[in-house]
Amino acid sequence: MSVEVMRTVIDAAEGRVPVDTLFTNAQIVDVYGQRVASGSVAVKDGVIVGVLYDGRDDAAGTYEATEVIDCQGRYLAPGFIDGHLHIESSNIRPAEYARMAATRGTTTAIADSHEIANVAGLDGLRFMIEDGRRAPISIKYMMPPCVPALPDEQADARLGHALRRMPVLFLLTLANLFRLRGTKDKFIHTEHTGAGSEAPGNNTGNRP
Repeated sequence: MSVEVMRTVIDAAEGRVPVDTLFTNAQIVDVYGQRVASGSVAVKDGVIVGVLYDGRDDAAGTYEATEVIDCQGRYLAPGFIDGHLHIESSNIRPAEYARMAATRGTTTAIADSHEIANVAGLDGLRFMIEDGRRAPISIKYMMPPCVPALPDEQADARLGHALRRMPVLFLLTLANLFRLRGTKDKFIHTEHTGAGSEAPGNNTGNRP
């Protein structure tokens, strides 16, 4: 977010400029308060700048808005985050997965593409990332450490240092007991330097 956009968003939140959209008469799913309550939600430049609950915030008035959408009692909820999935396991490409996931409330997906990476290496991972950019949701890719899956893997897929130049966020799932028990120096170096950040995968001991 640029400084200029941030200033505009702050001005909208404090009522100095109109918001783009005001959702009224909504049943707001409050994930922090663990409740559902009626109220309104104001949005500016794609950012939620205000949440007004009926009864609690009546004295604050409302926002001036370019567009007002009456939710007529429908639920208004934050987008779901799918924290770990293997898109290629479904035999569909990322954009098609995203088309279906978006209609069910998912707005972000954290993808581990170690299966296609084991078959096609960097070319496979590049395909997933590029196709995901056409998706109507945000797909974040992780670095699969189990490539190749075994020392004698016939596909001969490799990721190597070129992965550092790709838009991946974390080192992901270690689904290879053989390599874990072997504690090869090369693999330990990959675990330590490969992603440069903590891994939110499903290995025992990983922090979320």
